[in-house]
Amino acid sequence: MRKDYMSVRSDETRDETRFIADHWAAIWKREGGPAAALADVTRTEEYAAIAEEISRLPKGARILDGGCGLGAWTAHLRAQGFEATGIDIADLTVAELNRLFGAQAFRVADIRATGLPGDSTDFYFSWGVFEHFEDGLQGCLREAFRLLKPGALLAISVPYDNLRHAITAACTTPAPSPGESLRFYQWRLTRNELARELAIAGFSVERIKPIGKLSGTQRALSGFGRFAAPLARLAAPVLPAAVVGHMLVALARKPV
Repeated sequence: MRKDYMSVRSDETRDETRFIADHWAAIWKREGGPAAALADVTRTEEYAAIAEEISRLPKGARILDGGCGLGAWTAHLRAQGFEATGIDIADLTVAELNRLFGAQAFRVADIRATGLPGDSTDFYFSWGVFEHFEDGLQGCLREAFRLLKPGALLAISVPYDNLRHAITAACTTPAPSPGESLRFYQWRLTRNELARELAIAGFSVERIKPIGKLSGTQRALSGFGRFAAPLARLAAPVLPAAVVGHMLVALARKPV
């Protein structure tokens, strides 16, 4: 597992929880909420990875969206007849989501200690969240295991420490700019590392696959400036996901 860092002002003193909450409040303000994202939910690679599993759930099944962000996934699944709940530590964002969608749909909670009853969830998914805690993924995974009913599935995505990163050492700690310092941002994992983390938490791993070839290729070509995006669209289809995939999606089951 490798650490990624981000640059922040040297006088930044917010703790991890407050920093993440404020980060999402800023995204809400910039992007205007879930309206635009709602139409894109079913077009994503993450949705393709779990669509079959979702189709097998009965209407009214309890689905948990861990780290729901702008809430589009929770809103979409509720519209499909599921009892979907979105949890997030971004208190301002959750308040706005509840104003839009109803007070029962979203709640403020740390996904490492949600306060929700155990063995109560039929399906739990979380996209790009578990990696953002510096003490590792186990706190998130243990709580997910506790919440799921026996035999139920967990689906998560985390950043992929792919072959390109291994070759270029792209995740080594950068030097901060003047007036800035480095703050932990996320963990990046190989397939084997993610499988090990899931197994340690008690899950039976069903599949792990890389996704995000286009976004990963564009990052690899970022040095080409405004040409990066068109070059990535040409190159991504022929490049192996093991080399340029940006994220890993894993499905793992809580044993019966």
